[in-house]
Amino acid sequence: MTAITKKNIRIFGEGTSTGGIYNKVSIHGQGRIRGDLQCDTMKIFGDFKMNGKASVDTFKMFGNSKVYDEIKGRNFKVFGNLELIKKMTGDACLVRGWLSSKESVELDTLSVKGGLDIEGLLNVGKLTVTLGHSTSRIKEIGGDTISIKGKWLNFFGGKNRLIVESIEGNNIYLEHTTAKVVRGNHVTLGPECDIELVEYQNSYKSHKTANAHKVNRH
Repeated sequence: MTAITKKNIRIFGEGTSTGGIYNKVSIHGQGRIRGDLQCDTMKIFGDFKMNGKASVDTFKMFGNSKVYDEIKGRNFKVFGNLELIKKMTGDACLVRGWLSSKESVELDTLSVKGGLDIEGLLNVGKLTVTLGHSTSRIKEIGGDTISIKGKWLNFFGGKNRLIVESIEGNNIYLEHTTAKVVRGNHVTLGPECDIELVEYQNSYKSHKTANAHKVNRH
């Protein structure tokens, strides 16, 4: 059988393309893709909008992107603002800026310096967040290793903070976090935490500025 040769998409300035199966997608400026897309690599420099489902092996963006349907991939790198209307699934994601989703996000690893706004479940094996500008909000977090820190320099003023309903994991370390429930094997509350209920199995530590209203060991 003859192998299918994948074409490329290149948008410079402003343009729109249809979906399909591609090798490389490159956008420099303002670009939009209408329809489902499957590609090996996608690189965005500027503003991008995607109207169909996206399956991308490597996704790298600098600027602002908005995806209206589901997106899945192996490796994501976000330098700027990525807005998702539906579900995101993948292996690894690095964010230096802002990631938002109206639904759930499922990743093996997620590293963030900046902020998150996830209205559904954030399901991640290893989560590392250094809170940046504005207040991050997540409905639920589930994972193995969860680390939330609030020491990144905030040029926008105000306190860096995460507000979340529930956190469940194996090893949990939190700073500057407000939560209703935190459940884990090993739980450590760092500075400026306010937790209504902590449930732990093996170990629990709390900073002098952290406030846990109720702590139970199971």
